[in-house]
Amino acid sequence: MLRMFILSCVVGVGLSAVGCAPSLGKSLHVSIPLPASPERLVDRRAQLMPVTVSKVRDSRPVPELAEIDGRVVPPAFNVGFEVEKALRAGLKDSDMTLSEFSKSRVQVEITEWFANVVVDFPSSVADARAELSLQVYDGDNQLRYRGLFSGAAFQEHPYLDKAKVEDTLGRAMSEAVNELVVDLGSYVASRTKDDSLNSYSSDTAQ
Repeated sequence: MLRMFILSCVVGVGLSAVGCAPSLGKSLHVSIPLPASPERLVDRRAQLMPVTVSKVRDSRPVPELAEIDGRVVPPAFNVGFEVEKALRAGLKDSDMTLSEFSKSRVQVEITEWFANVVVDFPSSVADARAELSLQVYDGDNQLRYRGLFSGAAFQEHPYLDKAKVEDTLGRAMSEAVNELVVDLGSYVASRTKDDSLNSYSSDTAQ
């Protein structure tokens, strides 16, 4: 009788743990939200200097977006396009002027965007990181500015499903995009003070 009770308890715990294991499916689709109350440009002179945003490059070391129990999960979307869309939206939200032709060309590369998902009982965990590299070139294609910006997001939940993992990835990249937008705005504002285009590097540059 006691053996049957112990066995039923072990089976019950095992089933509960299985119920907590997230299923990410075959691929992920992530939307990158703008922060609800983002930190934006403090110097409105940045509006006076138009910038040209080049196509965002996907330079991640691996093509997948997440790993769970040793299985990697790829994106079901164009990563570079999605990040570029969020970047342009952030710049416009900051009232910066985007132009197809300007003296400042912005080049952004995605150097990291990945989530590690750890299946555990009673809760599973998603830990996501994102990183963007920024270069700004002048009209002579000379590098004038560079920076490295990162974002991170963490989520723990008893039922960590695909949507929650996608949300964690989105929030990590949103933070990186916002950091880049704020810093780029500060640099562009400084350009309106100094037309000599002196070289400038962000404190966050590596």
